[in-house]
Amino acid sequence: DKALEVLRKALELYPKDSTAWEYVAQLHGKKGDADRGIVLLRSMLGKEGQKESQDEGLRFTLGALYYQAGQVEASIEEMRVVCDRTPATPRP
Repeated sequence: DKALEVLRKALELYPKDSTAWEYVAQLHGKKGDADRGIVLLRSMLGKEGQKESQDEGLRFTLGALYYQAGQVEASIEEMRVVCDRTPATPRP
């Protein structure tokens, strides 16, 4: 709860900070509310001005949250997007 409070204050000052949004979403997942984290990250991914490198980190976390929420197909899709955008990633 304290961590969420600190991150929310940081987001008031820096509302476009994708790392802070990612941490907030992760914390929601750890508290058992992956769905809320998913909503936050989907919202962040829809914002203009998002750098692709930031997008990949958000998508990876989004994939993990989908998995936590039992949405395996959505999780796989997000992870595929990350892998496709990261050519150095080894593929099976």
